[in-house]
Amino acid sequence: RSDKEAIDLVSKQNYDLKEGVEVFDIFLREHEKYQKGIEIYFLTSHPSNIARQKQAKEIVELKFKNYSGKTINQDRFLKMVEKVKCDNAIMNAAASRYYHGLDNLEYLTTNRPNDSLTHYCLAEIYRLMAENPDKLKDELSDKEWKKIKETTKEQRIVQYQDKALDEYKIALTLNKNFYDAYRGIGLL
Repeated sequence: RSDKEAIDLVSKQNYDLKEGVEVFDIFLREHEKYQKGIEIYFLTSHPSNIARQKQAKEIVELKFKNYSGKTINQDRFLKMVEKVKCDNAIMNAAASRYYHGLDNLEYLTTNRPNDSLTHYCLAEIYRLMAENPDKLKDELSDKEWKKIKETTKEQRIVQYQDKALDEYKIALTLNKNFYDAYRGIGLL
């Protein structure tokens, strides 16, 4: 029911409904990357994401067959959520959910490459990963952790430190007064 109501609200705002349905693709990718075992349904009252995705597609195809929505104010919306994405990335990192934090920043690094805060957030996550390289085991699925374990702990530490330093330098190139980035370099 909540997915149907969300689709109705999104349609009233003239957004592309097919894009909204693709949110479930994100949920399913996260499940593959992070879950250790079966999908955990939200408070055990929600159907699986696969079932929700199928239902949402059916609603859009049936109810909005001739709908000609379009994305509006996308740049404005994305600009508003940038700070939230960075804050969420830092909160994920503080909870030792480093890859979740990197995922939060993926959009920003691709679409806003000249944002010093994004590069600083990336640097902080890589610095924390270097300090706690085995914490990723608690976050990732066994399959994803196995990929990471192909390198030694020492190699991963050096790799994460190098990435952190590169990101701090980019942040400082974009904003030479970003003093937290200098602090981060000092902590490396």
